[in-house]
Amino acid sequence: MILDHSKMEAGKMKLEKYPIHLKKELSKLIRLFEYRVKDKNIALEFSFDKNINSTILCDNLRLQQVLINLLDNAIKFTAEGKVKLDVQLIKTENNIQHLNFQILDSGIGIETHKIEQLLLAFEQADLTTTRKYGGTGLGLTISNQLIQLMGGSKLKITARKEGGSCFCFDIPLDINTSSIGIEIPKNNITNLESKNIQKSLIEEDNIINQKVLKKLLDKINISADIAKNGFEALSLYEKKRL
Repeated sequence: MILDHSKMEAGKMKLEKYPIHLKKELSKLIRLFEYRVKDKNIALEFSFDKNINSTILCDNLRLQQVLINLLDNAIKFTAEGKVKLDVQLIKTENNIQHLNFQILDSGIGIETHKIEQLLLAFEQADLTTTRKYGGTGLGLTISNQLIQLMGGSKLKITARKEGGSCFCFDIPLDINTSSIGIEIPKNNITNLESKNIQKSLIEEDNIINQKVLKKLLDKINISADIAKNGFEALSLYEKKRL
């Protein structure tokens, strides 16, 4: 994760575009989290606007990275109730769909005056949150940067009246009007690997969460190093730079 942040800051993060079936990819992503919510005895819901054309062109790797960060946070901070991913069509023009993604939870919520600092690198709501839940405070920062790199809006964070939080963003996605199949071409996979952009660093002190995140990233072909605290994360980061 720190490596991704470093690339983003240096302006070296590049996006790919390839054909996917959006609803199928999101459904698979949701299934990856099912056993986590089952352990916590909370519900996980997925809603997808029927007016959306799912045959699109996008960097699925990076879109899923954003959604994994947001869903992981929502589940982490929700002890009861539910977490929901809702995708709605805003408009379609010139073969581009403008979609709104919302991740809603019934978790601990966020105080309004602390929302802006959550998008700053290495920041969390407060020290109590850091001690209890861990994390580097980079997930939301990187998600926000990736969303804007995809041509989307700034990640919006709001407190829900009924309790919990809502993380939402809008992004434009090209409709796939060609005859290319809905899959990542092999030559694209080779290029991704050769550029070594599928590498992340996880800082997580909970062993169960480490395994969950590693499994989720493996599913979308992101190799990850794991550190159990910030000191280990920075040490690994320095080694990778040498």
